[in-house]
Amino acid sequence: MDKECLESLVEKGMSLRELANIFKKSRTTIKYWLKKFNLKTKNKSFKDGYFHNKKLDKNNQHCSCCGIDLNFETGYFRKDRNIWAPLCKKCISKDDFLKRLNFKKKALDYKNFCCQFCGYDKDITALEFHHLDSSQKEILPSKLYYRSWDYAKQELDKCIVLCSNCHREEHFRLDNKKQLEKEFSKFDVSSLTGFINTGANTGNPSCKKCDVVLTDENIASKKHYPICKSCNSERAMKRERDGKKQAVEYMGGCCSVCEYERCIWALEFHHLDPAKKSKTYNRRFTSWSFDRQKKELKNCIIVCANCHREIHSKEEHKTP
Repeated sequence: MDKECLESLVEKGMSLRELANIFKKSRTTIKYWLKKFNLKTKNKSFKDGYFHNKKLDKNNQHCSCCGIDLNFETGYFRKDRNIWAPLCKKCISKDDFLKRLNFKKKALDYKNFCCQFCGYDKDITALEFHHLDSSQKEILPSKLYYRSWDYAKQELDKCIVLCSNCHREEHFRLDNKKQLEKEFSKFDVSSLTGFINTGANTGNPSCKKCDVVLTDENIASKKHYPICKSCNSERAMKRERDGKKQAVEYMGGCCSVCEYERCIWALEFHHLDPAKKSKTYNRRFTSWSFDRQKKELKNCIIVCANCHREIHSKEEHKTP
């Protein structure tokens, strides 16, 4: 970073955001060099009680975007600065959504705007990034929007673009592969200690399913039904898998829009009336009885992941 160039721009009254756009760096990088060269921008910051060089009044403050009065219901109060945030909750949410959307468009243009398996390119919300090697993943693609573009490109180079349906099919294939590897590993010599360290051989308290000796590190539940964490996780996954299969079969077994039926994990349920959606809906396969599920499914249609995102995009465009 050239000190003379940076100093001249600061003297002209350039803000931190403007400097970041000029040098094509993140604001964090610009802050680093300003501090290193003992420079300070002339623009008033939010930390000093200003927003876009306008003084904020903590007793009578309005959203700088929509003009609504800010209070504890409509806005966020910054206790550390004793002032309201310049935007209301709705405008902050819209601003964050636009940032994510603009970044995703830029990222998809960089990676060729379509699914690499089936060529799907109808809806941007149905396109996702899949890491080819999960061990190299440093950050979730959904959190790249607040990082610098140079850093984002390095992470995107590890990914391919898949539609929501193909993404779920790929993870279903990888999960089955891991399960097979886990089953074969039981017969490996290195796992013999697991068979030796059982309740039958040692007489110690053990898991009711696999009989492995329970310790403070591997125990999932001490009451009623002692079980290890591994068996507890498998039991929960099996309950959810069987519950979804039952619900999908009850609803017809395929997408009601495009008749997709290849992978059960790519099929979802869309509520026709969101107001009737239960608060505990996310626990329906693990906690609900099937009779209760059927009452909830009366308000739903079954759709694939791609069609589900297309429906939500159309509904968002209809809202004012």
